[in-house]
Amino acid sequence: MIKFTMPKKKPPLSETNPYLKDPKERRQWIVTTVVSSTAIEGVHFSKEMIESLLDDAPPARKPRKKTPAETRFPEK
Repeated sequence: MIKFTMPKKKPPLSETNPYLKDPKERRQWIVTTVVSSTAIEGVHFSKEMIESLLDDAPPARKPRKKTPAETRFPEK
């Protein structure tokens, strides 16, 4: 008899990482990361440009819950 166990779902980083728990600090880290990462790729954004993009962005949607069939038979 084979027994399968599902791994426990981990909480998101925004709930466990102390730097991301505070919304103001999280926003600062996001802006800093985007400016740094895009500069490495050769695209240069200012912090003000990233701030304006974040201000204009629609709020993030929560992912929809999977149906029981999707849970049992995930797509590859």
